[in-house]
Amino acid sequence: MLQVERANNVTIDMVWNNRSHSIQIPVQIVSEEGQTNAKALLDSDAESIYINTNYIRKHQLPLQDLKMLIYPRNIDRTPNKNSAIHYAAMLRMEMGDDHEERIMFLVIDTENHNILLGMDWLKVHNPNID
Repeated sequence: MLQVERANNVTIDMVWNNRSHSIQIPVQIVSEEGQTNAKALLDSDAESIYINTNYIRKHQLPLQDLKMLIYPRNIDRTPNKNSAIHYAAMLRMEMGDDHEERIMFLVIDTENHNILLGMDWLKVHNPNID
């Protein structure tokens, strides 16, 4: 299981819904290299916490080699056609004015999403979504 530090509650005013069937949260990613804006998608179909490979490259965020490769699976539990996950990034994520946490993100191609907050994050925070 990935590392997620328990932090303050995520409140409804931190959440932005673009009138689609998804919930995106504007966040800031902070590292020694600086701070960047991102959108985090709440995704109960995702097992873990992911950050986009292209986002990492664009903002030159630090990576860590994984000791063991991780082979992601699709929603239907079949192996994902993309390659194994080789890297992680330990970064601080901030939401709104009073929520911040350090998260170990797995680095993978998340298509159009900067960040996917999957079940590992949802279990820790257990947000109330109406």
